[in-house]
Amino acid sequence: MKKLFLVLLTFPFFHTASAQFTKGEANMGLGISMGNTHSNITGSGSNSSSTNQFNLSLVPDFGYFVSDKWMIGAGIEFITSTNKSVDISASGTATTTTNLHSVGLTPFARRYYKIGDKFALFAQMSLSVAFGGGKSETVVGGSSSSSDEPTSTDLVLGFAPGVNYALNERWILEAGTSLLSLGFNTLKYPSGTDNQTQSNLQFSLIPSSINLGIKIILHK
Repeated sequence: MKKLFLVLLTFPFFHTASAQFTKGEANMGLGISMGNTHSNITGSGSNSSSTNQFNLSLVPDFGYFVSDKWMIGAGIEFITSTNKSVDISASGTATTTTNLHSVGLTPFARRYYKIGDKFALFAQMSLSVAFGGGKSETVVGGSSSSSDEPTSTDLVLGFAPGVNYALNERWILEAGTSLLSLGFNTLKYPSGTDNQTQSNLQFSLIPSSINLGIKIILHK
């Protein structure tokens, strides 16, 4: 798996395309993205915490070939995420579950590298801006202690390599991964102490999600 990600990352810089897409063509697609992250922190004494987050995105998009190798486009993301955090201390165990639903806009630029008649590799840069909200509940010692309805704002700059496979002249299957991302996330809790706001700056250089999709070519 690591070798595959390395090939997808370095291929654009060492390969000359053997075939071309057609300038002026456009496509429409529907993709799904799934990702899961997990972290553990062990403190002094009996203190420890763990966080598990799952993200699922549905992304219809539209792209246009401005040249035989470059496509620009934009997608609309419908995102649902679940974050579960468990904190263990001398005073007991607190479990916080946060469910969020967001809608975002993702413009992108993609460079294609055709391999024969069926396959093509691509490298994509994108910028995603999403807004949403949901519900957060904290349970301490087995009984519910507090709940809130936070709102979220996400800004993510990402790099995603992938591969396309042409079923025929109009239909294309697609697979890729979010390999590099730089993101800023804000959660605002309106019922929290002094309208508490949490902000996080995140950087990832490892595959964080799997992206699958299907596209239809709209001939010019």
